[in-house]
Amino acid sequence: PATSRAICGGGATPRSIGFKPIENSDPYKVNLSTHVYFNTSYLLDAKMTLTGLIHAEIFRETVQPTFTAAINRRITDHFSASLSYSMINHHFTNLGGGLALNAGAFQFYIISDNIIGTINPLSNNTAHFQFGFNMIYGRKKNKKAQDYGVQNKTNKTNTNSTIEAEPIEDPDQKLNIDKKK
Repeated sequence: PATSRAICGGGATPRSIGFKPIENSDPYKVNLSTHVYFNTSYLLDAKMTLTGLIHAEIFRETVQPTFTAAINRRITDHFSASLSYSMINHHFTNLGGGLALNAGAFQFYIISDNIIGTINPLSNNTAHFQFGFNMIYGRKKNKKAQDYGVQNKTNKTNTNSTIEAEPIEDPDQKLNIDKKK
């Protein structure tokens, strides 16, 4: 067939290069690799997060470690970007990036851990590229300052007033203070 000649090159066919499929009823078994992840994040401000990731892939009794540092920035309420640097498979030239767009109940994203390898796959050892969408539901809408757990520390009604109080250890002392008022 024309397709086998194109794959094997020239006039070669799979059978002519020594590939002879054998049919049998034996069950097919393959072991999947185990992945272990450890991730941590540090909130720099309401819109920026610093992230670290350690990933280990265990395959055929060997461990392939990956270390990643990333910075994530929310550009607008609906758009965010990420920039990362990774050590993957003992290679240190892995600069990654990603973009995400929040559109109502959907988040569309595109991300790569090795931008150069994604553009030119033959130039690098590994490159992972992913795009898709997530469905977002069950999230309460909060004010902008509280989206990432940051609390507004300024008192907008009167910024000059401060309240100082000492702790009261004796409950009777509290009653005496209330009676003096």
